[in-house]
Amino acid sequence: MGEPTITENLYELLEVDKTASEAEIKASYRKLALKYHPDRNHGTPGAEEHFKKITTAYAVLSDANQRRSYDISSKEGNPETVVQGIDVNEMNGLGRVFGALCSKMGIPIPTQIAQGVLTAARDAAANVGATVVKELPLGFELSGRVEKQEAHFFRFIVDDVTPTGIVVSCRAPPKSKFKLILFDADGAVRHVQECCVRSKYTSADIFLTSMEFMDMNDAWKFLSEQEKALPDVFSSLKTLEVLQTPPLAAGNYLFAVYGDNWFSALHYNIQAMVIQAAPATNIQLTEQEMLHLKKDIDAFQAEFVAAQKAFEAVVAKAEDYDVRTKELLQARRCAYESFFQECMEPYKAMQPPRERRDSAPTAFQNLWSRFTEPKEAPKRNEF
Repeated sequence: MGEPTITENLYELLEVDKTASEAEIKASYRKLALKYHPDRNHGTPGAEEHFKKITTAYAVLSDANQRRSYDISSKEGNPETVVQGIDVNEMNGLGRVFGALCSKMGIPIPTQIAQGVLTAARDAAANVGATVVKELPLGFELSGRVEKQEAHFFRFIVDDVTPTGIVVSCRAPPKSKFKLILFDADGAVRHVQECCVRSKYTSADIFLTSMEFMDMNDAWKFLSEQEKALPDVFSSLKTLEVLQTPPLAAGNYLFAVYGDNWFSALHYNIQAMVIQAAPATNIQLTEQEMLHLKKDIDAFQAEFVAAQKAFEAVVAKAEDYDVRTKELLQARRCAYESFFQECMEPYKAMQPPRERRDSAPTAFQNLWSRFTEPKEAPKRNEF
């Protein structure tokens, strides 16, 4: 018996938040697996099916790359279709060229995090192995150069929890491609932020806060054919959603800047900063207004589509009337011409024959004869 088709949210199936750590996901799965295990639910309707669903959900969310692919798919409102990330390290040169061209054309290609980086993160969390982790004090900006499909690790410690929270921001030159990754205490991937294009640079930001911010990821926006036919206003705010932000608590925080360029190394600047209340509030007010507008636009879309269909039907009906009218006008002209011809037919024999117009010389013939007929020589006066 194959795995069930899951339309529910995998995080909701496992009863965890989107920002849950691997340990939290594992603990919740164990609790739910015991609760719904078929051996403990003989005769309970739906228990076995639900057990299969939570097992499938755990298989996806416990794997860093599968979880990231699922998050990307869920953002587009299609959780059943999981976008499989590409392992760039397994691609040949031609594949990398194709990927780079797609990126330049604005076509996003999701990529996996190299397994070596995931292993290095676990070693860094356990303070074993040779993984280098740089300290990132709050407010200090550090620069670096990381090779493609490799990562630089950073750590900062929070002793006093600020009420507003902390934001970790990484910036790189335009057209760069990278990921900013947050790991949990065990070194498992907790949150991945893909870079996005700004006006003069490329950036990725991770918020550690209880404040509510919004996320807009136009890079992963795929529209259906019906949506493409609509005005841009219906898609401009389509990807606006509440940003899932891990709460800030005292402890160690491990981050990584993952170089995702197809060919070249990544040059970047990274900085961890305390969120300032005043500008953060301004952002929240604007984003809340945008969220309300998005809901209004989403509600209006059905009305617009219905009106558009009605308008198209009216236009089509008017075109049909126009075609039929022109056909009837032409038919009327022909009918009148035929009418008069039929009416004149009996009287044709009564009409006197008309003189041939070519019997009389025309003005052109008169003019031609003046120049072509020979002239008589002038007579001389003889004495």
